Amino acid sequence: MSTLADRLKTALARTGRTQSELSKGTGISHASVSFWVSGRTKTLSAKNATAVASFLGVNVKWLVEGVGPMLADGTPSSFDADLVAVPFFRIRFAAGDSTGEPTYEEVHDQEAAYYPRSTLIKHHLTEATCKSFIVRGISMEPSLCDGDVILVDCSYQPRILDGRVYAFCYQGELRVKRLYKRITGEILIRSDNQDRSAYPDEILTAADLDRFKLIGRVVERSGPGNL
Repeated sequence: MSTLADRLKTALARTGRTQSELSKGTGISHASVSFWVSGRTKTLSAKNATAVASFLGVNVKWLVEGVGPMLADGTPSSFDADLVAVPFFRIRFAAGDSTGEPTYEEVHDQEAAYYPRSTLIKHHLTEATCKSFIVRGISMEPSLCDGDVILVDCSYQPRILDGRVYAFCYQGELRVKRLYKRITGEILIRSDNQDRSAYPDEILTAADLDRFKLIGRVVERSGPGNL
């Protein structure tokens, strides 16, 4: 199956356009275009996908998913039921409360992240069981970079799958790390950044778990990282 990078290269070659021309013609930064073409960023927002497809004269569905004919038929492209908008959320805690249930607050001043419905089906998700968040900090580089968008499966998960990346709250703070469940019931928290002096492993004991709240497993990312 072709990738977004493959399809962009094909569309650029067909039109004879350059990455610089695509950037200027759509008003999208050259860095973003470069990340798409190199494969470092593997998804497009609805706004960017529509702009790129229109500029290159290709179908949005083909560009985003690799499904259907490449060339547009003259009908204005749009995102339809095959694409799912997953809103961004921020997490709030009551003042001084780091042990209770977090409150999810939808971010209305930022465009939602869009994913092919096939992506949700692949991970057994629905719109009601996933949320989008933005990664902050460099503790998970190179897998996740500062500013990356992550799709989180927030459905009930009876157990932690060792070595997978999870979003969770601990002591009133949203964090994204790899988790490992030990036979003792303890949880090992590990950063992907190899600077262990700055990002050492952490252990949550049974006594710490009342301050730990699992939000969900990270299943997709968009940005320069490489989950």
